[in-house]
Amino acid sequence: MSGRFILMAAGLLAGILIGIGGWLPACLLLLWLLVKTTRNLVIVVSLAILVGLGRGLIDAQQWRQPPVPQGSIVIPATALKLKEGYASFTGRAANGVIVSGRGSVNQAVAARLKSNNQPLVLHGQHQIKRLGPARNQFEFDYATYVWQTQQLAYELVKPQLNFESRSPQNIAELVDGWRVHLFDYFEQLPTKVRQYAKGLFLGQLDEDFLTQRQAFVDLGIFHVFSVSGMHLFAIIAGLYWFAARLRVPQGLVDLSLIVLLPLLLLLLPLGAGLWRAVWMRLAGIVNDHLQLGFSGLDLFSFVLMFNLFWQPRVLLTMGGQLTYLLTGLLVALPAMRSWQLNWRLVLASMPVIAWHTFSFNILTVLFNWLLMPIFELGVMPGLAIALLLPHATLTATFDDGLQLLENGLVSLSRVPSQIVTGAFPSWLALIGVVVMLTVIVAKRWLAAACWFVTVFGWCWYQPNYRVVMFDVGQGDAILIETPFHQGALLIDTGGRIFGKTTNPPVRRAIVPYLHARGYARLDTLLLTHSDMDHVGDAPLLSQLMPVGRLITTATSVQHQMIQKVAKQVQHVQLVAADDWLRIGPAKFQVVSPKAQTSGDPTKTNADSIVLYGKIGNSSWLLTGDAEKEAEEKNIMPRQLTADYLKVGHHGSKTSSTPALINSLHLKAALISAGVDNRYGHPHPETLATLAAAHVPWASTSERGMLWVEPGQNKQEDQLFGWLPTKEQSSNAGP
Repeated sequence: MSGRFILMAAGLLAGILIGIGGWLPACLLLLWLLVKTTRNLVIVVSLAILVGLGRGLIDAQQWRQPPVPQGSIVIPATALKLKEGYASFTGRAANGVIVSGRGSVNQAVAARLKSNNQPLVLHGQHQIKRLGPARNQFEFDYATYVWQTQQLAYELVKPQLNFESRSPQNIAELVDGWRVHLFDYFEQLPTKVRQYAKGLFLGQLDEDFLTQRQAFVDLGIFHVFSVSGMHLFAIIAGLYWFAARLRVPQGLVDLSLIVLLPLLLLLLPLGAGLWRAVWMRLAGIVNDHLQLGFSGLDLFSFVLMFNLFWQPRVLLTMGGQLTYLLTGLLVALPAMRSWQLNWRLVLASMPVIAWHTFSFNILTVLFNWLLMPIFELGVMPGLAIALLLPHATLTATFDDGLQLLENGLVSLSRVPSQIVTGAFPSWLALIGVVVMLTVIVAKRWLAAACWFVTVFGWCWYQPNYRVVMFDVGQGDAILIETPFHQGALLIDTGGRIFGKTTNPPVRRAIVPYLHARGYARLDTLLLTHSDMDHVGDAPLLSQLMPVGRLITTATSVQHQMIQKVAKQVQHVQLVAADDWLRIGPAKFQVVSPKAQTSGDPTKTNADSIVLYGKIGNSSWLLTGDAEKEAEEKNIMPRQLTADYLKVGHHGSKTSSTPALINSLHLKAALISAGVDNRYGHPHPETLATLAAAHVPWASTSERGMLWVEPGQNKQEDQLFGWLPTKEQSSNAGP
């Protein structure tokens, strides 16, 4: 029977891809099917393609016009998260549509919700809005991800969080209550034991685990914290071992697994890896007991088809791609030693990981070979014992051991083995997977070398200047790229003035963009002045990637945030008016502030660095937060002209005077401001000034990330906005 069902699965996938607009991989699959499908399978494979096409078209239509949530919303107890007076949740409306929301709650309500273990109901009519796309190129697109995995498309707008609890009414709600008690039980464990137990057994990482999480990502072993086939294998192996010691018949164990494994899907976070592992195990048990004679490849194909029909876009996610690629290899490869299997799996997954993350670790094979046995044979059994004996001295000792292990792993993650590839097209990633499979089967190492050379060459070939204004909310962050990676200058990093976030723009947008453009190291960071919306994320940036040079003023360098950065960089340069900066082949003149400043740390905007220079085909004036006084005293006397202006102080009426705007003879003006910001930036007065001078303008609050680079004729620069560009290039969905 082996072979026919994988052709049907490929046909189903090809049809789905056509329906949602993925023409390139669909065509490659159809070509493969044309070669592999025998005459007696043409009808069933064709039917699979038609079924997939129908499913893809339905999903594409739902993406364009998702069903709107209506009526009361039921929220599982574990789907509500509390943090610093805010509640966020995901629930299901009365008409079955999934919806998310967040809002503030008082202390009394927060206390009640924290102890709740029953489903919550949010009554009434609610204002909703469509989840927005990522606002920067190469930023993780949450709206796309939750549609692909949950078909979540809407969130509530400023909901009134009047929750009511009710008794569970189905098995899923009942199991969710058990999950609450399980979380409560884990809270009594020592800190490290609790963190690792929740991550390894429940697939949930606490916010205080971010540093460790990044270390595991860098080492290439973060998959141990995604509850998947490895965890299921360990659980089932332990169950069989325990049953054998008690002389329980294997048939009885198999019967219990048929009941318990579906409950596991309700109890643990549902990812593609766990979903695939559970259903393949269940299919294997049924196949063995009924002696159906299906091969491992057949069972793999059944589960893949079932998953595709339920989640048509599962193979568009990194988790879905990796779990099915690696499982398919495990099914196809003969038995071999663990280290031999390890390098094959790592090699096959490398193009997928590099395409999604723009990098890979060249020592991943070594790290997996060394560390996976430690987790499988040491950490996981130790955690299981700690769960049984949470207050024992042995558990406290084990907690100390985990801290030592973690310290060693964090140190190991700092070994310079992370290779930044940059972004490359999906068709090149598909070729990469095929090439790596060829290496695994036929040892065609030259083909692998050619693929890597092509990828690096693709990223290196950037012959134009590019100026990028990131959408960092209410803040500033501007990147200047020179041709062929000769230099890169980041002006400010953004940062929050109020509150905190675990995923600031520098982590979710700036560093991913730099990696996507092939930068493993930032040449120069210029911090215009010490306001938090310009420098608040600078220390984090210097932790996430090496920075060669820091440029700022004598006044700003005294600020504690800039001091943190200064300790991390190789060189600090203090500048004032009439100094010159070189970034690769580009030169910039510092226009403001003058060296004889008051040094008053409270007058931060007066100390803001203003740069003037030519970038590619255009001249630029980058004004930071400079206001009217700096414009009149330091900029206008120089009688500058510029093609592009970075509008001062986020478009505030305290900057960009009519006299300055009229004198520059601008082609366009760029404004960095947050959506619905509390300051009302850009102010109507500033926009009126630009309109009166017939200067077109663009704001990150309306168009997302902005960038300027040569257009099709290569002679003139053009201004682009990420949100309009993405909308024009989108097809049937994410």
